Amino acid sequence: MRSFLTLKARKRNLYELYYKGPENRITESFIKMLEKSKPSITPTLLKLLGIRECHSEFNYSLQVNQNIKESVSNAIVLGISGFTHEFDIKKALSKKDKNGNPDAHIYAKDNSIHILFEVKIGNNKLTDDQLYRHSKRFKNLNQADATVHIINKTWNEISSHLKVILNDYAENHRNYLLIEEFLDLITPNGYKDIFFYKENEHLKNEYIALDNFIKSLPEVSVEERNDESIDYLYNDINFATIFPKNNSLILKSRKANMQAIVNDTLNFEHFNAVNVRKDRKIKDERYNFTRLKKEGIIVLYYKNDRARIEELIKIAYSVRKAKNK
Repeated sequence: MRSFLTLKARKRNLYELYYKGPENRITESFIKMLEKSKPSITPTLLKLLGIRECHSEFNYSLQVNQNIKESVSNAIVLGISGFTHEFDIKKALSKKDKNGNPDAHIYAKDNSIHILFEVKIGNNKLTDDQLYRHSKRFKNLNQADATVHIINKTWNEISSHLKVILNDYAENHRNYLLIEEFLDLITPNGYKDIFFYKENEHLKNEYIALDNFIKSLPEVSVEERNDESIDYLYNDINFATIFPKNNSLILKSRKANMQAIVNDTLNFEHFNAVNVRKDRKIKDERYNFTRLKKEGIIVLYYKNDRARIEELIKIAYSVRKAKNK
């Protein structure tokens, strides 16, 4: 007799995601929400987005790498990101002969409308060239003057329209659950979204734990920087920075031997006097950014000795606090 698990493995569970990358996982969750809703919320969402009203059933797919050869009267490329974006064809002509690989494809079963999706999350932005290349996937527009419409929406707009649809259902309805869970998934966590940097996603729990510890120190404030890092300040003076992009914690105590203290405490050998330039700045070629000499950098790993790192943070905090008196 075949096991229950073997039989069940034929069909993926709704909450079991195939893709691992954060952007692909958001796309997959979004398309699954549309596909699994009954009655389908897809026509309502498209209408609210100002795309068009369509009452046909829809088909759904992910990661498009083939051309769309069906006869299409309404062809749309829908870009979704955290930023407002106005498509400019002039910025896309350099690569106009190349096809793109959209993140998803939905289409009415009567072929009245086909939509290709390009999805961005976090600080990633849509590009005109990529959107235009996606439009080249449509190979059979069925009207002589038909064009591919490129439409861009923000996650805030998607969220706002889904909340309108949510009001149509009771809390125990499957559509209510699907929409509510997806809204929770895409709701920003403030600056903590930076901790989900895709290259170092496995460290997000480390970042959050360190963030909570630093904020537990008296009179600490937090600022998000344009370079996707987080500054922690005592009386408006920065004493620590978490830099997920470079999987590092930078301690800025203004203590001349801070790096030596870090090296001794954590048994590091990555950063030393060899990297000092003009006795003022240190440049580490692996991370390609400069830092002041009186800083200590900690490379974060999954199995850090967090207690020791917290002690180092306290040292940087205490030095800044003492100098501020």
